[in-house]
Parts: sequence; structure tokens; C-alpha cells
Amino acid sequence: MGLMDCSSFQQPCGWLSPRFVLQQRLNDGANDLVKYGAGSILLLMVSSSAFGAGQPTQCFSIEKNVRANGNGESLGYYRALAIVSETAGSALVSFSVSMPDTAQVLLGENIKATRVAPTTYKFRFVDGWGNHSTGLLTISGKRANLNLMVETFSPIPSNITRNYGESILNRSSCQ
Repeated sequence: MGLMDCSSFQQPCGWLSPRFVLQQRLNDGANDLVKYGAGSILLLMVSSSAFGAGQPTQCFSIEKNVRANGNGESLGYYRALAIVSETAGSALVSFSVSMPDTAQVLLGENIKATRVAPTTYKFRFVDGWGNHSTGLLTISGKRANLNLMVETFSPIPSNITRNYGESILNRSSCQ
């Protein structure tokens, strides 16, 4: 379960592609495509136009095969993707994190971010379950650390918080 370059993905790795989200949900056996997949497709279509030509955009991703009890049967692929776009001193961050054994996808899109260090962006968001959260994206060479943290939990029960935490991502193509 090492880190993989986006070019080695089993599925198309450009998360701006609506096909990626749809295929990801189908391959992972999600039965709740209408609730999560269709919404993701709409959001990602909006994203693709939000990052216009000429804006410095950086993309990072990872895909890891997850196995039951660490070395058992494959459960599918854990995928995390992050995009930061900066222009005229302002930054936007978008991200997607999905586990293989759930239809829940943690998405954040075009969130205003503040540069808190030369290569670190901080952003706040509310996820689809009402959790108020903070994220940090720290870029170091060809890697980025995406750290997502819940600050205030929603009363809505869900296991989406499994998608929070730290992910080490590799620089990838934004196409």
C-alpha cells in the first residue's frame, strides 16, 4: 500500500472529470449513487469551469488499495484529491476524500483559503452532514499533506468522519 502517482490509478485520476466520480462510485459498489454520486458530478462540473486558464493551479492525489484487517481481502480503493488555485493573492482549495466501503464522499469545493505559511493554506468548511471543519493543505515539493479536522460535530449520525484526518498526496496532473 505505497503512494502512487496519479498516472498509475486504476480509474481516470482527473477529479475535475465527472466521469471519475461516477466510475469511482460504481467501482466501489456504492448503492447510493443518486444521493452522493450525482451531486458530486454536478459539483465537479462547476469546478472545472472555476479553474480557468492562466491561473496557477496545483493538483495532488493518492489512491491506495485497502484490505480487510490490513492484509485480507481487498475492500477497494481509498482516494484523496486536492487542488489549490491561487491568483492575485487569493487562494481556493477543493478536495475529495472517499473510502472504499462506503458511499460517503467528503467534498469541499472552491473554498477560500488563507496562506498561513509560504506553502500552507488554511480553510474552513461545513461538510454535507453539517460538521464544521478546518483543513490545512501543506505543499512540500512533489507532495502535499491534506489534514482535515472536525471542529464541531453535527447531531446527524454518520461515519463520514472516517474520511477526515491526514493524507499524504502526490503531485498529479490537473487534467
